[in-house]
Amino acid sequence: MWLYTVTTAVRVRADCLVLDNWLVRHVIPWERFAGLFVEDGVGMFARLDDGTEVKSGAYTRIGPLEFRGYAHMRETLGRIRADCRQARSRHAGVSPPPRYRPMLHVPWLPLLAMLAVFEAFSWIAFAVDVL
Repeated sequence: MWLYTVTTAVRVRADCLVLDNWLVRHVIPWERFAGLFVEDGVGMFARLDDGTEVKSGAYTRIGPLEFRGYAHMRETLGRIRADCRQARSRHAGVSPPPRYRPMLHVPWLPLLAMLAVFEAFSWIAFAVDVL
């Protein structure tokens, strides 16, 4: 669970929106971006200009009802939407639009950190067992 939490993110960049999920990074150019939505049972997702939905692993199980109860989630979504609108307005009218790119994204640093922690615990357990 820790690894999943550490590796998921929603990033607003100057040229694109990046949704980092567990093993897949979705790079959505602003020219293809149609909006950011939250629905019950789906969570947060981005919609492309052709209707394709790209789900965010960072907010998978939350819906509008959960957003009502947590002010920080509403603020985060509001900030992301505002940043998206601002970035999108700077990238209007590019023809042909850049393509949407899902790509493999292996979180090496968190994986190595988790491996180091488990290895340390195994050595500690071995030392305690031997003594």
